[in-house]
Amino acid sequence: MIRNRLLQRQAMFCFVGFIFLLPQSVGLATGPGVHGRVFGHNEKGAFLEMVQGATIVFQNPPGVKIAQCKSDQNGYYKVDLPQGEYYYRIEAANYRTEDNGRGMRLEQTDGYAILNLSLTQCSSTGGILPRHRKSGRVSRRG
Repeated sequence: MIRNRLLQRQAMFCFVGFIFLLPQSVGLATGPGVHGRVFGHNEKGAFLEMVQGATIVFQNPPGVKIAQCKSDQNGYYKVDLPQGEYYYRIEAANYRTEDNGRGMRLEQTDGYAILNLSLTQCSSTGGILPRHRKSGRVSRRG
């Protein structure tokens, strides 16, 4: 039964991902650059939403900012970038910032590469872990 639920979730995620990966329009691609969607997940990895208003910053290896963009109401973003290696940082309200070890290499000289990104929602404690008591007892108050 648990396996069936897991398979159903995976199938739904694949279907939702496929729908949102369809091109926005059949316009002319110029580029080079990257485009994609920003997916929001909970801490267990379950899909929540397409993240609107996520800020994506692309930097070269020495740390110089090359480009910055925001995702639209459907979580879609697009940015022009020359060929090269980049590190990127993604931030959005109510989600953990992703920047540790995030990188990519853009090798094409024409059109846009697809780079879908995901963010994990902050915990209900606002990303702050509760302090543990030194004693092993838990008191309940009525």
